Amino acid sequence: FKPLPIRDVPAHGLITTADDLARLSIAFLCAGEFEGRQMLQPGPLESMFETQNDEIALDLDIAAGLGLFLEDGSIPGATRVARHSGNSLGYTAEWILLPEQGLGVAVLANAGHAGHVVKRLAEVILEKSIDLDPEPIPADLFIAAAQQRRLPPPAEPEPNKRLTGHYATDLGLIALNPERDQLCSCMTGETIDLIPYPHGWLGTAPNVADARRASGSQPGTAMTRLRAMQLQTRTLGGREVIVAKTRRGPLVLGEKAPPPVFSDAWRNRLGAWRVLNADPGFPVEDMVLKLTDGRLCLSYRMPSLSPDRIQLPLRAVDDHRGIVLGLGRQRGDTVEIIDDNGNERLRWSGYLAEPAKPNLTSAQSIE
Repeated sequence: FKPLPIRDVPAHGLITTADDLARLSIAFLCAGEFEGRQMLQPGPLESMFETQNDEIALDLDIAAGLGLFLEDGSIPGATRVARHSGNSLGYTAEWILLPEQGLGVAVLANAGHAGHVVKRLAEVILEKSIDLDPEPIPADLFIAAAQQRRLPPPAEPEPNKRLTGHYATDLGLIALNPERDQLCSCMTGETIDLIPYPHGWLGTAPNVADARRASGSQPGTAMTRLRAMQLQTRTLGGREVIVAKTRRGPLVLGEKAPPPVFSDAWRNRLGAWRVLNADPGFPVEDMVLKLTDGRLCLSYRMPSLSPDRIQLPLRAVDDHRGIVLGLGRQRGDTVEIIDDNGNERLRWSGYLAEPAKPNLTSAQSIE
């Protein structure tokens, strides 16, 4: 067993057991009361079950309370569903509450890729428990939440309104060229031929995706996941994004990257960097500051997390600070160049790195 690294970002903030999550579920379903003590006040607790993101276009039709994702009828026999999942390198969790039915379940696994198992197990447990007669909850609890206002599903865009360009996603920097019906993974240079689907979606031909799966491609790689998706571009809240169709509905995959602008100071730093405060259990390897399709990117490998090279496109704010582009985890992080007794150091997400060898020329660092 190796403990997970704790860095300077707000991850790993809640580490608990299934027993403690069950006790928390009881308190949530009993208006904040547990074993005769009022642990939480009903008012703030009720707010956790109210939709908080009505006006956020980028969330599409995903409803979120305070720390909870909210659904209607996603479990047979249930009305409203509140849930939160957790995942890390060595653990997976699914926590679901049915407030009107007074039921809850928490399923935890000591495996980092067990999401499909713990999610389905939690849902089946609730489906089979829906006819139980649990202790009734207070009549005035969750009333406001039951009357919450939900946005209608977003309208499908017109098929011809496709946005060409580079998009910063969790699957790396990708380039979309709708005129050629092609998608390119900028990390590998591999191109995917796309065909049109109804309502403006683009995706791989079904026989091509099946052939790729049959060839034994690693299921976790970015290219394999991209081939299995249908994609389209939209403008949401004034931002140009790329959307993926998933089993649970449309999901914003990434945001269009602005035109690349950076100074000679950044160009002179292109090349390999060596992490000085490496974690031997979860090493960051082969860190490179590079240009990809003319765009500034921080690239590295973390074998314990992914078989792919991970690439973070940057927007240079000034000569010493760059912001990680895109939406979601690690996006918006700052990559900073600091002075350490006359030597430049790269600081990002708790890591500190130094140049590993003489910087490359811009021509050498394109790929």
